Amino acid sequence: MGPNDAVVLHTVERAGGVAIRDIATLDIEVSDRLHANRFPLPRKDDRRITQDDFPSIVAAIRSETNTEFGEPSDHP
Repeated sequence: MGPNDAVVLHTVERAGGVAIRDIATLDIEVSDRLHANRFPLPRKDDRRITQDDFPSIVAAIRSETNTEFGEPSDHP
């Protein structure tokens, strides 16, 4: 794999026929360092995020990246 190759992350949505979101929640607290570097918090001053927040976080990062580097900078 080269330095410019895309990394594809796969997710598992079910385990043993059970939806993972029905039995578990990912709960992350954004660190002081990330917060200081303008991590796109989905809710102002609430540093706790879950997997439900990922789409809005990705959209904010994509928007800022496209503004900074031009479209479509989020595609290899």
